[in-house]
Parts: sequence; structure tokens; C-alpha cells
Amino acid sequence: MSDLYGSVLKQPIDVPRYLHMCPSAAETQGTFFQHVCDAVEEQLGTLPPELMRDLPARRWLAFRRYPLREFMQLTVNAAALLHPALPTAEAIRRVGRIAYPSFAATMAGRVVLFALGEQLEQVTLAVPKAYSVTVPGCHVESRMTGKRSAFYSFRDIYCFVDTYHLGVIEGAIASFGFAPRITVTMRDRPCDADFDVTW
Repeated sequence: MSDLYGSVLKQPIDVPRYLHMCPSAAETQGTFFQHVCDAVEEQLGTLPPELMRDLPARRWLAFRRYPLREFMQLTVNAAALLHPALPTAEAIRRVGRIAYPSFAATMAGRVVLFALGEQLEQVTLAVPKAYSVTVPGCHVESRMTGKRSAFYSFRDIYCFVDTYHLGVIEGAIASFGFAPRITVTMRDRPCDADFDVTW
């Protein structure tokens, strides 16, 4: 399968290591859980039992916070169901692409992302605020580096920063009608990375 945004990610993903590294207190909003479930149901016509493997909950309220580790497990489960023919890294990346449309469809998302306007450049500058709302405790910076380029610094992003969050940024840019090109530079820890982005 060809990839709209570039080469398919083939690096191995040590899922247990990522889950262990994620602090037990880390949380994210229930809306992301629900939108992953919605994507699986839309594509497969059902919610297979495998989607809930190793998860204590089966339903999530949009505006409540839940353990980030549980969302990571749901993401891995959904990736295997939605993209069984792809490497795990690429499958997780593609699940990440639904996050921006999911967040932008919520009231909180509209307030955060569109308060300054509805242009991609303005949304790029609002990304740190969006992350602070949806993933408390993380540290994200963004800045425009050219007319159609930006730089993102991600720190303490425990949910597969180089795959899932790569997809998040790709999905955000694609929602404005552009094809993103992103170079990911990992830092000292698996939860830290820099993205150089053009579109």
C-alpha cells in the first residue's frame, strides 16, 4: 500500500517498553478513546472483542480524563485491526491521523484551535495549547520557520511520539488540504522528539 505522505514506517515498536515508560498518572481525554472506537466501527462495521484487549474499561466519557497507558493500548489494538497488513509503526501512525479531526470536532478543540483564526499557520501556533489541554504534563513548542514550514518540539510525549504523534501532525495538516513532509529527530528519551515540517 502506498503512503500519501511518504515512505511507510517499518521500524520495530517495543510496545511494552513504551507502556512501562509512561507514568501511571499520565492522562488524556475520553474523546480520543471514543473516536478510535468510532473509526474501528466505521471501517469494520463492528467493535471486535480484540479492540478491548488488556483494557479495564469499555466506554469513555468525552470530557473525563483516563490513563494514557490505556489509550496507548487501545491505539495498538486499533492499529492491528484497522491496518493488519502494515508494520506496527505505520499502523499506529495512521491511527494518529484521526486525532486532529476528533479534537477539532469537540467544543474544547474549537475553542483552542480556532480562537486565533482558521488558517493552518494559526493552528500550528495553537498546538502547544491543544496538547496542554489534552495531554496534561507534556511540553510542546511550535513556531513557523517559513511560509509553509514549521518546527515542533515534543517533550514528555509518552504515547509513541515518533509514530502516533507523527500521524497527529500529518492529519492536522492534511485536514487543510496539504500533503505534509516531516523529518523526525529523536532526542535522548523515547518520549522526546523534534519535527521539521513542510507542506
